[in-house]
Amino acid sequence: KAAKYLETNSCGGGGGNPPSPTPPSPTPPSPTPPSPTRPSPTQPTPPGSKKKFELALSTDNHGEETTWWLKDSNGRKVISGGPYGDNAHYLEEAMLSTGSYTFKMMDAYSDGICCDYGRGSFEIRLDGENLYTGASFHDEDIFEFDVTTRSGPSPAPPSPSPPTPNNPPDCEQFKFEIKTDNWGDETSWFLQERNDGPIKSGGNYASNTQYTDTACLPSGEYKFTIKDTQGDGICCSYGNGSYELFLSGVSIHKGGEYRRREKTYFNVAASSTAGRFGTMSFEGVEQPNQAVKEMDCSQFELEIKTDHRSDGISWQLEDHRHKDILSGESFRDNKIYYFEECIPFGNYTFIMHDRYGDGFYGYYGYGYYKLILNDKEIHTGKQFGFKDIVSFDSRTGEIDHHTTGIDH
Repeated sequence: KAAKYLETNSCGGGGGNPPSPTPPSPTPPSPTPPSPTRPSPTQPTPPGSKKKFELALSTDNHGEETTWWLKDSNGRKVISGGPYGDNAHYLEEAMLSTGSYTFKMMDAYSDGICCDYGRGSFEIRLDGENLYTGASFHDEDIFEFDVTTRSGPSPAPPSPSPPTPNNPPDCEQFKFEIKTDNWGDETSWFLQERNDGPIKSGGNYASNTQYTDTACLPSGEYKFTIKDTQGDGICCSYGNGSYELFLSGVSIHKGGEYRRREKTYFNVAASSTAGRFGTMSFEGVEQPNQAVKEMDCSQFELEIKTDHRSDGISWQLEDHRHKDILSGESFRDNKIYYFEECIPFGNYTFIMHDRYGDGFYGYYGYGYYKLILNDKEIHTGKQFGFKDIVSFDSRTGEIDHHTTGIDH
């Protein structure tokens, strides 16, 4: 009995019975474990419910002129910024729900943020993916995009879907790796299907930094272009930069030593593994025949940013006999397109058509087009009627430009 008494009572106790009820008091915490389970039902909601919007901005010499805003489909301002400091880098962020959004970048003096007074630029990203890159504009640059998100329960089904990227008939995995030189902000690049808008693009990088970008490409012909605004490439005058292109894990090209640009052409034949790499052409200083090539022809480039009524846009390039040698049509709204060709020396006429007669700039958006000859911009068109006509000499770059509002 004494031993039993010592097991149930402490040695110092005058009141033996009162302490004995206290052991049950630790038992109330045992019901509390269910309470932590309450937050668990709310956890499925955040995944996929919103997406992260990022604006990476580098200002020019007059950052105080730069402002911007982002609005939803109801015209409500979600986030805005500016004015800014000169020649500085900024990163603005916001979480966006499902819906349509309009982004507007503005410059108070109508000279954009590149390249008359510095080399500014901006990049719009959604969950880390580059949606749009801008720099050269006048008073404003507008970009519209949609945000599509998944509801809480939907992330579960994708878990068995990882095998699909390995399905060769659908697409080939493209990867771009770059290490920038001492002037990363001079470097930009884009990947496009032949004579179509960019699929992927990037630029305005930090110096001496590594970046990776990927895309899954269906069957087709593709062109990758990397540019340097100062014409010294990314190696080796101002640092040891380099880049490499991969297709399905296989390296298809390495580069770094070039001047203003280097282009790589390749084919994707996703339905078969044999011969999926087509002819690749690299244009840069390391090509011994590049100088001969430049003597034979001039590099003609056309950059188009469409407005909200792109179905009315078409263009053609005629030689001195009024024979079409290049043309384009069937564009999409609010997209940027690049076209280029090495054209023999001679006289040419470029004609931009708008069947609505309101050009690119105005009530239906703020588009433009640029004609570039041997890396020099010779004409920018925005406000015109049914036609904008530019006649030029491909050897000298001299132009005779006129606009007509009558489609004849």
